[in-house]
Amino acid sequence: MVCTYKEILAGTAAAVLLALAPVCGYAADNAAADTKIAGTGQTEISRSRPWTYEEEGTKGNPTGTIATPDTPVVSSTPHPAPGRRARTGTARPAVRQTRGAASAAAADGAAGTVSGTAAAVPQSGWVKGPALKPGDTIGIVAPASPVTGPLDPYVKILQSLGYQVKIAPHARTRYGYLAGTDEERAQDLNDFFADDTVQAILCARGGYGSARGLDLLDYGSIRKHPKLLIGYSDITALQTALGAKARLVTVSSLMLDRLTSGNSYAMQQFKAGLATNQPLGAFKMPSGQTLSTIVPGTATGRLAGGNLSVLASLAGTPYALDGTGCILVLEEVGEESYRVDRMLNQLYQSGLLHRVAAICYGQFVGCGNQDGDFTVDDVLIHYGVLSGKPVIKGLPVGHSSVNGFLPYGVQATVTAPEDGAASLVIDEAHAR
Repeated sequence: MVCTYKEILAGTAAAVLLALAPVCGYAADNAAADTKIAGTGQTEISRSRPWTYEEEGTKGNPTGTIATPDTPVVSSTPHPAPGRRARTGTARPAVRQTRGAASAAAADGAAGTVSGTAAAVPQSGWVKGPALKPGDTIGIVAPASPVTGPLDPYVKILQSLGYQVKIAPHARTRYGYLAGTDEERAQDLNDFFADDTVQAILCARGGYGSARGLDLLDYGSIRKHPKLLIGYSDITALQTALGAKARLVTVSSLMLDRLTSGNSYAMQQFKAGLATNQPLGAFKMPSGQTLSTIVPGTATGRLAGGNLSVLASLAGTPYALDGTGCILVLEEVGEESYRVDRMLNQLYQSGLLHRVAAICYGQFVGCGNQDGDFTVDDVLIHYGVLSGKPVIKGLPVGHSSVNGFLPYGVQATVTAPEDGAASLVIDEAHAR
């Protein structure tokens, strides 16, 4: 049975949820809690576990693969296996599992805490890079997949905004579907953070590979030389680790390969966000768009999150987002509804959706469903209600040209009224 978001808001939630119960495999003796669905006067009976899909095997994807600039580039010529080249430098630091991080981080607004970090989590406050002024230098790195075209047109856009540009040595490198080896990509990041002539770091693109270098980063040095790291998509892995292990405020916004010469909403957000050291306040929405409530309520916490598939891939690793008390932001691209379900189910069963203070759904671009399946909106509503926290949708962050400037690691407030438009207010400055 398929239920659209509009049908739920129109008041058919009770019938839909009754129909979903057998499909979801709920046991009759599961503990239940009632959660109100905004604008319906109805309640959903939240059970102790969500529904799951069995693997579809050879069913395939009849809608085809969504090609985006963040699609990993796979070499058409033979290259070494996707392991690392022989290491000639310092050995990788040993991963040390720690416990109790969540409780320690909760006292500090644990938006960026990871479960079982690879080093001690800083117990002092969050650090912020400087707001940019004309003449400052933006460093360009490629922590994930390689850039497929020339960088010069995008560099000229940054220069037209009044900034100087410094390109990392391996930003143009290609090593299979990666922009250089793990060591090379991590070294570019470490060097640019340590370089005091660089005031901010902009990722060239996403794709895949950021998580592979997380245990090669010098988090102590990064914390001593804070600066804005800007990106989204696969860069979520970096942002999560930097928030946890360096308490560094980062930003979800346009990457280098998405810059344009016009004055679009995204470019306005990008330019204004880089240059201010004041709280952003009420999140500015594109013309004609509003945030809407899924589960009513109000919550305050540090912003954290990003790309759903990256966060799900980090679950069970030393870099999994703990997220205690945070406002969790989620976005995705090119995934069918059952895959979105599988990833949200992983975050739910791992406890993340229980620990957060609120959820803000961003853009789910090109995320459809096969005939007869639940829609993506059905899935988002289901897990939002299961979380039992305030939930809103429509945040313009993610894989589209309408991509706002959203800092991670700063305090914000979600207001989700039962009737009327929701809001996200960023209460704390993201730059010094």
